Amino acid sequence: MKNQETHNDDHKNSHHDHHHHDHTNCTHDHHHDHEKCEHDSHDDFKEYQRHQFTEDELAQFRKENFSKLFSLSQEQIAENNFGKAVILLEIALENKNEDSNEMNAAKHQLSLCYGILGEYVNSLVYWDDVLKYLSENVDQVDLIDGYYNASLCFMLGNQLEKFYDLAIQGLTLSKEFLNDEYTAAFQIEIGKYFFEKNDIEKSLEYYTNAHEIFIKQNNFIGIVNVHLFTGFIYNAINDIQKAKHHLEKCIEIAKEHEIVAEVETQIEEAQLALSKINQNNLKSKLLDFS
Repeated sequence: MKNQETHNDDHKNSHHDHHHHDHTNCTHDHHHDHEKCEHDSHDDFKEYQRHQFTEDELAQFRKENFSKLFSLSQEQIAENNFGKAVILLEIALENKNEDSNEMNAAKHQLSLCYGILGEYVNSLVYWDDVLKYLSENVDQVDLIDGYYNASLCFMLGNQLEKFYDLAIQGLTLSKEFLNDEYTAAFQIEIGKYFFEKNDIEKSLEYYTNAHEIFIKQNNFIGIVNVHLFTGFIYNAINDIQKAKHHLEKCIEIAKEHEIVAEVETQIEEAQLALSKINQNNLKSKLLDFS
């Protein structure tokens, strides 16, 4: 029987983008995987690592006021230079005398940058302040997006109960404002949470709800993801026939709707899982024969 740890490994290969999240094309992965990243050169990795400013550069930054540093950080974010932006924002937040809204805007950007750099624990410090700020200053979509990114950071920071609390709040807001895109996104993540808690019934319930939305939206990438994750669940509980059905469906839908390039990672994971299932079946037959 496939154990819980094996299922966790399946999901460790996934990556989430915490900055301006695109759910339409989202694979609902959990972090940026540099080993599988298709950057053109090693130098491109630098945007996902902390930049090493010189001591002189850092000293000069500390002479600047908050507004200047915040402006510089936004320029770096616009260029995807998150490793530089994170340093500028940290220095900016050393100034405790700024307007609270501006400070919270900076905390929001810094939390997102931490998420992109994989520094999830660092980001947990600010999310309560950020969500309060967002609830008072942004529209409903940006607020829901805030809950989504915050919940993921708590999940990746291994604060699962806080993740669940924020995800449920985000799901409630998504339903209240009839935002199907985020409703499905939260349901996928909550489904994963319940699987980690060994509540298979609840996990499948959330995946099924997300699947219904994806069908209504003709979101075939979302449908592929649901079949992949559902296949993982059934494989983990040793329901091999259902596991094979969903994993094969994942590949079939991708090919049928010509989205193979967009879901290449999911197809590879489905094929790997199917290969392991077939190998195990063959071993069982050989053992029975002997």
